[in-house]
Amino acid sequence: MLKKEITIYDIARRLKISSATVSRAFMENSPVRTSTRKKVFDLAEQLGYRRNHFACSLRRLRSYTIGVIVPEINDYSAGIISGMEEVARHEGYNIIISQSFNNTATERAIAKNMFNLRVDGLIVGMDSNAADSELFDMLLRKNIPILFFGNHTCNANSASLSFNNLNAGYKVTEHLIQAGCRRIMHITSSTDGTIYTELLEGYKRALQKHQLQTGNHLVLQNNLSVEAGIEAARAIAKLTHLPDGIFVANDTCAVSCMAELKSLGIRIPVDIAFAGLNTSMLSGIAEPALTTVGWPGKIAGETAARKLINSINDEVQLDPSSTFAIEAELIIRASSSRSN
Repeated sequence: MLKKEITIYDIARRLKISSATVSRAFMENSPVRTSTRKKVFDLAEQLGYRRNHFACSLRRLRSYTIGVIVPEINDYSAGIISGMEEVARHEGYNIIISQSFNNTATERAIAKNMFNLRVDGLIVGMDSNAADSELFDMLLRKNIPILFFGNHTCNANSASLSFNNLNAGYKVTEHLIQAGCRRIMHITSSTDGTIYTELLEGYKRALQKHQLQTGNHLVLQNNLSVEAGIEAARAIAKLTHLPDGIFVANDTCAVSCMAELKSLGIRIPVDIAFAGLNTSMLSGIAEPALTTVGWPGKIAGETAARKLINSINDEVQLDPSSTFAIEAELIIRASSSRSN
């Protein structure tokens, strides 16, 4: 037999106080004596009382819940989520997290489910242009603030938190130049994406500033997979003039390319210095450890959560023209330390 759910009326009868007093005791900043509040909390814990947050949200017209949709949970997005949770917890909000896997239908289903769960706002991570703009427009018309973050924004009516990809490409390329590299290759994605276009532009600007050679023969495009990194290494090893520096647009491809070049007798970083992108866990355990450029995930998450919660608390939509940029961090490791 199921046990009866404990209510505030059960607590009130036990303590011989009104149910209104019990209700106020659970509210922050309510005029209830500390001793009474303690008695209520102690008995509630003893009896196993659970607050009905759904009923509370109906009364307050707020659920104190934020929906977060990410393309996938990996070591980088975990840092972003950690930052969001820390800010949300401090502000009295809960977070519901779901993965879209960059699938429009999945993202649509998740967003509708979060709407039905009465989330107060949405934070949507975008790694591709796969998104249902009409759905997000509908949510905005329902006065649900939405903040996009990542490398794409599908909705012109929403604010976004983006990453300064151009500066990331520039920063890591200039680091390779300062390490003594003069013939730097860039391995990037063959897909048409904003992030790769901006990284390539940053790479070119750094070379141009230092009056170094640029050209399509120094840019290699593939799908940035482990296998693509191995194939790239074999193609590079056959070149008449080897590059002395390589910047790869993700850490996974960089590590596999570096490992294959080592197996072919090319010394890293003596012959070729390496740098990747994304600051993944893989970059730290590679041999040699991979220099990488990326974005401080925790700071990005904190910034996104704070902007959205401020919008919810102030009961105003985020300014669609607002774009909050996160600057890249360069982590220098052995793969580019040619002075050693």
